[in-house]
Amino acid sequence: MFKTFFAFELRYWLRGVMVFLFLFLFIAMVVGAMSTDDIVIGNVLENTQRNAPYNIQSFYSILAILTYLTTTAFVNDAASRDFAYKSSQIIFTKPINKFSFLMGRFWGAVTIALIPMLGVSIGILAAPYLPWNDADRFGPVSWSAHFWSIVLFAIPNTIFVAGFIFGIAVWLRSTFASFIGIIGLLMFIGFSSSIIGDLDNEFLAQLLDPFGRGVFDTQTKYWTVADRNTMSLTFATPMMLLNRAVWMSVGLGILAITCLRFSFAERKTKSKKQEKLGLSASDTSAAAVELPKVNFSHGFSSQLAQLWSQFKIDLVSTVKSPVFLVVIFAAMVDTFMSLRSVATEGFGLSALPVTYTMIDVIRGGLYLYLMIVVVFYTGVLVWKERESKLDEIYDALPHPTWISYTAKLLVMLCIILSVLFVNMLMGVTNQAMAGYDRFQFGLYFTELFLITFSAMACLTVLALFLHVVSPNKYVGYLLFVVIVIANLFAWGAVGVQSNLLQFASYPSYRYSDLTGFAPYKS
Repeated sequence: MFKTFFAFELRYWLRGVMVFLFLFLFIAMVVGAMSTDDIVIGNVLENTQRNAPYNIQSFYSILAILTYLTTTAFVNDAASRDFAYKSSQIIFTKPINKFSFLMGRFWGAVTIALIPMLGVSIGILAAPYLPWNDADRFGPVSWSAHFWSIVLFAIPNTIFVAGFIFGIAVWLRSTFASFIGIIGLLMFIGFSSSIIGDLDNEFLAQLLDPFGRGVFDTQTKYWTVADRNTMSLTFATPMMLLNRAVWMSVGLGILAITCLRFSFAERKTKSKKQEKLGLSASDTSAAAVELPKVNFSHGFSSQLAQLWSQFKIDLVSTVKSPVFLVVIFAAMVDTFMSLRSVATEGFGLSALPVTYTMIDVIRGGLYLYLMIVVVFYTGVLVWKERESKLDEIYDALPHPTWISYTAKLLVMLCIILSVLFVNMLMGVTNQAMAGYDRFQFGLYFTELFLITFSAMACLTVLALFLHVVSPNKYVGYLLFVVIVIANLFAWGAVGVQSNLLQFASYPSYRYSDLTGFAPYKS
């Protein structure tokens, strides 16, 4: 029975796009870091080989925060799917063993959650063969470093996070509760990291690090360049073995308690509407409902009302999606961590968090996440009715076609604006926390809500168009990715440099506090 639930979980996720979307995210991040010294993941030195064993393990340890978020998406869905779709009342009446049921769901989700992390190794292994990379910057492939990185970081971190999230989702049977738990755990990790950084006891600081990054930094801080190019940490390092055993045991311990306390019994609940009417669940079918009297209208005001109604429906369905919440939360965490490091210049120096620097950090961290949101959710919105087999009914309703697609476009634009606004607030907050009060809201508005938003709006329109004319959602995804990549690289290959031909392109520029944008426009 365990095999049945485990295999179902694998089939369920591998038929979808989310696991491959996260895999692409990891590959893109690592390929970018391996292709240029301007993108840095971890304490990577420029004079080390880009695929050095130290760099491989550094990437895996740093990207643990994204492991946390992607694992949450898979495990939370596996644990709460039956309750969300109201199928638990059917499944729980079947003669199934609860340990087989829970273990099959859990380990199936954990296996799927490990797949995106393999994107780190795929990106590192593929980078030397990309035409724009200098082959002299790469050394021989260190298969042992890839193996030990997965064993030391990917697997223990996934099991720890999965056990915690799975326990919350199964106990409370609520997706919302799971995401509250996610936020709480992230706050705890951030708080503990600040405490660990101030501890004089190095042993205790390494032991309390749940993701193992502190152990890695401590154990490798005296490695020379030659050591980083040839050596990698294994379980032969006692502190690493102890840390990984402790935190993986925490995750498995929570899982064991969850299995022991779990019951197939259905909890009695009343909806707010039922409580207001004083009805039980069995009384709702007998409740009399008085139908309102309506007057039909097909004027422009009615079309605006239909547009508003469609906009609200599509917006709510998008922002309540667990995948959307995870991607946006990952973007916020990544941006916040990047913003917090702005004041540190290295070698004991510090810099003021000036506005143009904060904007550069925000845009650099957000671009990939916004692209994922544009690519994925434009397709979800366009194909929502067709995938649920409601398109023929929907198309027969008395409203013009432009209402549906305008609403979907407005939803995507509002999401982009809201993400930019939240990240602007994060930038201002970081400036205030550093004691800097020259916020320059006009510059924030120009850079984020005019330049960045206009480019993303153009890409959203392109994605919407491609999905409308595509025979399949995944063909639309493929066409969008191919066109965007071609737009980035094909024009240079044929000697075209005009921004008028490059889609969603704008002139290069540089802002200066002394002269603004003027002397650097090109």
